Order: sequence, then structure tokens, then C-alpha cells
Amino acid sequence: MEPKLPLKELLKQMNSAVEDLDAEFNALDGECDRMLEELKSTIGDLSDLRYGKFAASDTDARIVRDLENLHDTCERALNPPS
Repeated sequence: MEPKLPLKELLKQMNSAVEDLDAEFNALDGECDRMLEELKSTIGDLSDLRYGKFAASDTDARIVRDLENLHDTCERALNPPS
């Protein structure tokens, strides 16, 4: 059976495919690194919350205010004035 592509063309396409796969791998690797950092940050924030490191700040008051604002916004969205 005769090859459908000349050998040089086949090698050129294979090299191109390798470069594309390397680029995709590097992009995915970078995305994984970013996601890992986000997870570490989230875990650290949750740990701070669990062990009360926010207690000395005005975080409680800000959270309550933000939740009230969110509640008011939801109420307005769900029950628009007639």
C-alpha cells in the first residue's frame, strides 16, 4: 500500500501536531497552576474564618450589610413595583 502523503509532508504535519500539543499542554498546565493557587487562597480564607481571625475587624458588620443589600436587591428583582 502506497502512503497517501509524501514522507516530508507527513513529518511536517507530525511536527506541527507536536507543537500544537505542547502549546495546549503548557496552557493547561498554567491553568492548573492558577486554579491551585485559587484553591489554596480559598482554603486559607476558610481557615481564617473558622479560627476567628476576622473577629477583630469590622468584617461581621460588612458581611451583614452586604447580605442585607443582597436581600434587598433580590426582593426588588423578584417583586418589581407594579
